[in-house]
Amino acid sequence: MLKDLKELGYSYFAAETFSTRPGFEENSKLPNLNTGYYAMEPQFGNLIREANKLNYTLYPYEQLATRDQQERETGQAKNLARLLDSIPDSKVIVYCGFSHIGEETIANWATPMAAKLKELTGVDPYTIEQTVLSERSKRDLNNPYYNLINADDYAIIADKEGNPFNKKLDDKKIDAFLYSPPTKYIHNRPGWSFENGKAPFLLNPDSVKVTYPFLAKVYGKQKDIDEMAIPVDIIEIKSPNELAVTAMVVFKEEKFIIQLVDTKGATQVIIPQ
Repeated sequence: MLKDLKELGYSYFAAETFSTRPGFEENSKLPNLNTGYYAMEPQFGNLIREANKLNYTLYPYEQLATRDQQERETGQAKNLARLLDSIPDSKVIVYCGFSHIGEETIANWATPMAAKLKELTGVDPYTIEQTVLSERSKRDLNNPYYNLINADDYAIIADKEGNPFNKKLDDKKIDAFLYSPPTKYIHNRPGWSFENGKAPFLLNPDSVKVTYPFLAKVYGKQKDIDEMAIPVDIIEIKSPNELAVTAMVVFKEEKFIIQLVDTKGATQVIIPQ
């Protein structure tokens, strides 16, 4: 996604999770514990790595110390409006959670950030909802529209004329819905773990010196561990049999090391040849 949008001229990547504390620009070069709350999750950390690799400018816009939800939504919109005012000819990706992308007031909640941003700037943001048409823990918990779709690829749902389908599937008005296909497992891991330039790596159980259970963390180099970088991947392994069928997630054609940490605090670093 980020690569395709970069080719279309997008150059800023804004996310509500990015830390507003001083030093963010320096901390964001390598996703670490100071980059932001959601950035501590490996998939989000990898998203930041990809953005940096593509030379996006990362922009924090969260509004802190608010009295209520509306003040937060308005504050976020004002912070983004300030960015747009400073770069009038640039294109910005805004990555947010919950209902902030709603384009009209949500009853008993607030007027969302996207709607306030349009009021402040006159810019009508193109909003894409990524959660409604994704699978739940059980089929009967899925959105009814999700269960009507039979596809193995990600897709923006469109009507027969090719226009994005934007009927209200929940309580917010948006421009388009992204469909995410049901998860298929590869080497005991969700198949989407290996998308976007990543690959599975099976660790030989005979190489393990720590005790089970342990956490397996994948890093690019020892410096990443020393600087508290967010791992490329992290998973708990409970037994040798589980390890034999469970893959680590690594970047294709990039060097990596694996750190194992057991419940007693013992650690082991493995450098695959």
